[in-house]
Amino acid sequence: LRRLGELTGTAAAADVAADALEAELARLRSRYQRRAPIRVLYQIWDRPIYTVGGRHVITDALRLCGATNVFEELNTAAPAITREAVLARDPQLILASAPSESARLWLEEWRRYPSISAVRDDRLVVYSDERIDRMGPSVIEATPHLCEVIEAARKEK
Repeated sequence: LRRLGELTGTAAAADVAADALEAELARLRSRYQRRAPIRVLYQIWDRPIYTVGGRHVITDALRLCGATNVFEELNTAAPAITREAVLARDPQLILASAPSESARLWLEEWRRYPSISAVRDDRLVVYSDERIDRMGPSVIEATPHLCEVIEAARKEK
């Protein structure tokens, strides 16, 4: 925002907006940083399975919420992964980011793997917030909702 403000001659307005976004990020960090990390698979497609890698802004959002992306070591923005790779990483929470009906079907597939902590503890969650899928300030606007979803899943155990 600050750079766009410079380029468009609206630096003062951009700085105000950027300061507000930074304040929201600081508030979230302060609220969730002391939580025990919860390992999350953030699924964005089913066949093949796609997730987000470590350089994706959604991984940053998960981190702000006190969660760890189980595929954060991957540098690809949206890597295809295998079920075996998910089993090896044993997520404690699976978030299926898709329209409700699709996400429910994806989560039903995971129920076939009761050895996964998320399945065993019934932490399979439909997560649908289009704001987080767009690269821009809306990701920050969507992050508090993501944190609430993660926090609710923690408390269900």
